[in-house]
Amino acid sequence: MKTRSAPVQRGIVSSADWRRPLVRAGLGGAHGVLLLLLVIAGLGPMLLLAKFAVTPTQDILRTPLALFPNGLKFDNLEQAWNRVQISRYFLNTVWLALGAWASQVIVATTGGYVLSVLRPKYGRALHAMVLATLFVPAVVLLIPLYLTVLDPPLLGVSLINTFWAVWLPAGASAFNVVLVARFFDSLPREVFEAARVDGAGNFRLFWSIVLPMSKPILGSSACLRSSRAGRTSSGPCSC
Repeated sequence: MKTRSAPVQRGIVSSADWRRPLVRAGLGGAHGVLLLLLVIAGLGPMLLLAKFAVTPTQDILRTPLALFPNGLKFDNLEQAWNRVQISRYFLNTVWLALGAWASQVIVATTGGYVLSVLRPKYGRALHAMVLATLFVPAVVLLIPLYLTVLDPPLLGVSLINTFWAVWLPAGASAFNVVLVARFFDSLPREVFEAARVDGAGNFRLFWSIVLPMSKPILGSSACLRSSRAGRTSSGPCSC
């Protein structure tokens, strides 16, 4: 009886060449140098920023790449943290990112649940309107968004210079709604029907069945918007 041989893994360097000490050492060294270059390219800007944080201003302007020619100046950190209020900007970024994350997750999951699971009579028209907003350029929405935040309907109170001016628009992401709805379409309908037979209502079905089965799409959709909010809204806020 013939036995099947192990599949041959083909590449630029054959298995016979890998057995040679010179080839193995050369390629191993090349891999190490490449890894070192990648680490430098990734950590270099952050290390340079850390160096500039404790370097006197005149040294940065005259010899930016010199290694502390006139010593360290740790007073820069104290001034940046207290006088420039870097701590306040950092906390603002954290709150803005968390609020934007919560807003977009709530809107995306509830909107996707309505379109995919509940499927009302007007669901197709609602789905078409959500998709139509994807064709509107973001630049066109800047002025209407500002006017809406300036004078929101039904509230009568301006949201300018508040966290809500970032949190509420963060939830208006048609892409995330469509993305979550498509994922909900792939969930087994038999589980939903079994839950309804057991007496689960719409909210119970959403909270206990749909959300626990949707952790992958929730994580990916949340990062799409919250990271953007953290990058673009790290400025000062008087609230």
